[in-house]
Amino acid sequence: VWSLPQLYGAALIGFNVYSDDGHGGAITLLKSIPWSQVLDGTHVWEQSSSTSANRSLGNDAVTSSLMHSISPLDAHRQYRFQLSTVSAAGESRLSPLVQVQTCRTPTVLAVHRLPSTSAVWIEWSAGGSAAYFC
Repeated sequence: VWSLPQLYGAALIGFNVYSDDGHGGAITLLKSIPWSQVLDGTHVWEQSSSTSANRSLGNDAVTSSLMHSISPLDAHRQYRFQLSTVSAAGESRLSPLVQVQTCRTPTVLAVHRLPSTSAVWIEWSAGGSAAYFC
């Protein structure tokens, strides 16, 4: 969990998302998310009643958690992510590093049945356990 840094009265401009390429490369800027897109619903913003999450953002007080979909990602790779806050005063330090492992793709995929002209059932082997995929 990463808390929004203190803004000390500066207006919040947005967030920068940093990532590597999933192959162990350097962590670089992946995307900038403007605060206006958070407010207009472009990104999922969850409200929380936790008082520890409250931060003053200009004149608005919000409680946090922002979710953003990152894609495309390659299967069976380990990605590293970091986040920063951008305000009128500049960019914050990067958040602690978070590592995520993407799942494997099934190796054998077959058409199992054609139930209608507009649908298909597919079948694949899970390889013996759920750990096979992730």
